[in-house]
Amino acid sequence: MTTPKFCAACGGALAAGGRFCPHCAAPVGAVAPGAAPAAAFPGPSRPATPVLPWAIAALAVVGAIAYSIGSRRLQPLPGELAGAGGSVPASGPNIVLAPDISSMTADQRVDRLVARVVALDSAGKSDSVAFFAPMAVDAFAALEPLTPARRHDLARVLVAAGDL
Repeated sequence: MTTPKFCAACGGALAAGGRFCPHCAAPVGAVAPGAAPAAAFPGPSRPATPVLPWAIAALAVVGAIAYSIGSRRLQPLPGELAGAGGSVPASGPNIVLAPDISSMTADQRVDRLVARVVALDSAGKSDSVAFFAPMAVDAFAALEPLTPARRHDLARVLVAAGDL
């Protein structure tokens, strides 16, 4: 190995055969301050890819998907709004609306509630029956005096609710 002619630390001239620099007393062959040996930092095996542009692009795609799902309008099936009793507002979204019971007669309200309670009872949905049965019983109060057919309907609702 040949000895260098100049000090790596201060750049001063070195004496032949000397082991230390006469100017700064640094050992000959020492690495300059702030410099690292080549083997200490081998460097990345591949260049670093920029993450920020990919993260922004991913957020934009997720946002676009969320916006398209959120703004999707539900389209009613043909004839679904036929018995609703009301009309869909022209400027509003096309969403299936619940029937407007304020425009129904007392007989129509009772018929709908009895049909719903009986259907829910036959489907085994006792929690829904417990919710709709009191409404049906209250609707019968508007039909006084009750006809025999209406008494039968009231009895069916009470049996479904477990009150009879």
